[in-house]
Amino acid sequence: MGDSNTGDSSAAKLLTGNIMRLIESIESADPAELSRELFGNGQESLQAMVEALPRIINTAVQVCKGLAEALESLPADGGAKMLADSLSEINGTEIGEAVNSLSQVIIRFYESDPEIVNKIKMPIASDAVGAIDFGKLRKRLTYQARIRTEYNREALAMMEKEPVALINLLSLLPEYVNNTLALLNRLLDILTFPPEAMTYAVFKILEEINWGEMSGAVNGVCAFINTLRRGDLLLGDGSSDFTGVISSASENLMENVDFIEVARAVSALSEYVEAAATSLAGEALGKESSALAISGALLSISNSTIRSTSAILERAAALGPEAFGAMARGMKDGLDARELGTAINSSLVLFNRFAAGDPELAGTIMGNALLGIDSEQAGLAASTLVVAFGKAALDGTAAASKPEPGVLSIVANNTLASYNRLSDEDSRVIARGLDVFLASLDENQVRKAARSIASQVADAALGNPGVTRAVAGAFLSAIFKFVKGYVENLVGKRGQGVTR
Repeated sequence: MGDSNTGDSSAAKLLTGNIMRLIESIESADPAELSRELFGNGQESLQAMVEALPRIINTAVQVCKGLAEALESLPADGGAKMLADSLSEINGTEIGEAVNSLSQVIIRFYESDPEIVNKIKMPIASDAVGAIDFGKLRKRLTYQARIRTEYNREALAMMEKEPVALINLLSLLPEYVNNTLALLNRLLDILTFPPEAMTYAVFKILEEINWGEMSGAVNGVCAFINTLRRGDLLLGDGSSDFTGVISSASENLMENVDFIEVARAVSALSEYVEAAATSLAGEALGKESSALAISGALLSISNSTIRSTSAILERAAALGPEAFGAMARGMKDGLDARELGTAINSSLVLFNRFAAGDPELAGTIMGNALLGIDSEQAGLAASTLVVAFGKAALDGTAAASKPEPGVLSIVANNTLASYNRLSDEDSRVIARGLDVFLASLDENQVRKAARSIASQVADAALGNPGVTRAVAGAFLSAIFKFVKGYVENLVGKRGQGVTR
């Protein structure tokens, strides 16, 4: 035992001595001179090193191969125990302490002078950048990428000849996915801290993020986009050339695309998405509790969107006249009114479907919404909208040609049908609220509007005698009933001894 320790000590001393002499020789030698000695005196040194490199690599490979074959030849338990015993000799404590020592060195250097590392590195980087031929660097990296791509292409071509090998490799994908999911689940299990601890940690992270740098990054990206736009206009002599670039790229992209295969793939993908969505929705909505939870989540998202939109609109309403003028001009010139009409149509479809499922739902929502509407602002908006709608729908001033009256006819017919349905259910539905409504009207405005409406109705009635007869008949019938009722009421009162 003593001899063994003596031999180990002697070998260690010999190795240490050789290393020290090698270090001293390197320190005392000029790097350029050392390089010339190794590679400049003929080709012997260079040839020896280059010729030795494959042997070194082959030796390392053979050593690894021999070790693996030797372990494989052993019984499973014996080989595993031998490998485990060997690995157990690695001192994990020393690794940890080495990490601690390195951390302490970095901490000490940084606390003594935070710029010390940069002071050392920046001159080196500056000299390197000044000496690098970036044209050659670009070409070298380009060729390396091509070499790597070609190598991978050839490797895949060889795999094509061995489909079983490729299938075996692809079959590893589920295993990697499963392992990743297991690790993720384990990580999430570990992160189940108490709520206050988790919240504090997340908030602390958010506070320590340099949001000033984040805003700088946003500004930089926006400036880059704006610079690109200005350059685009300059290159295009005042008009954008981006459309031409995209058109050319699209043409090159689509030149060899097999649209039949694309159509089939889109169709198949849509079926898969539909199947997945149907299955997930069926599972999620299969239980009342999960359905209610999903419904609550959707309502929460809707409410949050409504509140944020309301806050934005309130801020917008507080802007000054100049800002409103600029916004109005921008809306007049840039708003896509046709798309707005499409959006309104989609909203109407959704509303009608909701109303068909629950007729009382629309009334409830509308009633709750009306409670929060400012009546004065609603009146002003209604005045503006009526005038604008009248000009757009009747005079054709907002369109190149006068629109067909189909929309107005449908709206009028449906409105009349709705009123008749309400009247059948409750004949006093209008009268109950009409008293308050009429009492609040401006008599002068009503008188002026009535004269205008009467004049226009008369002109329209003369051009539509059939409709005029129907309306006049109903009107005269109403007057006759009113007079008859009035007379009967008067006669009845006089018979009872009541006089005016």
